[in-house]
Amino acid sequence: LEKIMTDKIGPEASLIHSGRSRQDIYATYRLASLRGQVLAYSDALNATRQRLLTLAAANVDTLVPAYTNGVQAMPISYAHYLLAYADSFARDAQRIAQLYQRLNLSPMGTAVLANSAYPLNRERLATLLGFDGVRQNSLDSSQVSTYDIPIEAADIAASSAIRLGAMIGDIHTQYHQIRPWLLLEEGATYTSSAMPQKRNPGLLMRTREAASDTIGLAQTITLRAHNVTTGMTDYKFAFDDLNFYDSAIGMFTSMDRVLDALKVNPQRALEELENEWTTS
Repeated sequence: LEKIMTDKIGPEASLIHSGRSRQDIYATYRLASLRGQVLAYSDALNATRQRLLTLAAANVDTLVPAYTNGVQAMPISYAHYLLAYADSFARDAQRIAQLYQRLNLSPMGTAVLANSAYPLNRERLATLLGFDGVRQNSLDSSQVSTYDIPIEAADIAASSAIRLGAMIGDIHTQYHQIRPWLLLEEGATYTSSAMPQKRNPGLLMRTREAASDTIGLAQTITLRAHNVTTGMTDYKFAFDDLNFYDSAIGMFTSMDRVLDALKVNPQRALEELENEWTTS
């Protein structure tokens, strides 16, 4: 890249590297990359939250059984159920906003370990690169924050994945029923090769797999950083080669397809409740 620039600009272009090191350049690149992925993840999260709110608005009067200890307990509005998860994901949105304040600080210009002797305008560099400010401590910039910022980002997504998986599980258990009150429309299922009357909810399984992958990859990111001394590169490649946010964003994209395909049968849910009240 430097040769391309010097060919076009002249030897002055080589000064662009003055006062910088691979340490702060890589730290800046990785933060900028993580920043973009976190923002894309936030968009995916918010799209699912909006779908939950829309579905809840359509099911305020839909009564469904609710469970404690895995046993049918009492009727609630399906909107009440959906809004519980919408509120849960709203907390994740708050966590992302808080993370962003810590994430979006520029390491550029700290060089390596103990800053640079060149009189660089780090604040100007930060502004040009879209950061909100600078990370002050040079050792923190390239060696310490590179642990906790990515781990925090991964943990937020893993927490979302656990709750998303619980929602999928609640829908999937409906397929244990002879007459479910929640089903996916036919386009979101596939037919059994041996039993053509049977429709398998493949979309639910793929969504749960994406959530499980997100949780597993988040743990991998943490484990890569475990027991690694300051200055080593081992853990810094975690976000580079694991494609963590491909899985994390994918699970919400898949969940959107589930919510779009979900068919609620209020009458069937009411029959189940009436049957429960009659037998008890």
